Amino acid sequence: MNIEKSTYGNIDYKIIHNPRETKFSLYCFPGCFQGGWVDGIAVEFPSFGWCGSFASGDISPNGVTGVYGYPELGKLLVISKGQGFIVDPQAPNNTVELKEQPILGVISNENNNLLVIYDFVRFTAYGHNGREWKTEALSFDGIKIKEVSESFVVGYAWSAPEKNWVEFTLNIKTGEYKGGAR
Repeated sequence: MNIEKSTYGNIDYKIIHNPRETKFSLYCFPGCFQGGWVDGIAVEFPSFGWCGSFASGDISPNGVTGVYGYPELGKLLVISKGQGFIVDPQAPNNTVELKEQPILGVISNENNNLLVIYDFVRFTAYGHNGREWKTEALSFDGIKIKEVSESFVVGYAWSAPEKNWVEFTLNIKTGEYKGGAR
């Protein structure tokens, strides 16, 4: 399993592979069930005395898996095969499951304090206040990233009617875009 890692802050965590590797309380997500274990990524938070087992998404085999710094200090975004969770290591019961699925990519934009995720057809940005913006569908079924800068994402969106990839440019700060397949 390829696990991506990116953090804004300095949160102490460790990826583990089975419940016998931790001495801390186990919680499984979604649901925050104490003592449970599910297939997916498991993240131990030694400074806070617990370990979370996060269920894998099942919509696409291309869903990403990783732990990412979240723009709100003290939180992380944990993604397990495309299923995302905003995690507060200080309080496992405050974990929020994201509705966007499958998450196929993550763009960390620290200059704008945003974490941008995307699925097959749209982008969503999360910041200090939770969800900051969400695009309309700009693709029929697929997004390819060509280039990411401080302010923009340039990529290709699949156009089913044209049976072709169509270029788009997305403003990371505002969510406004030009081009795309829709």
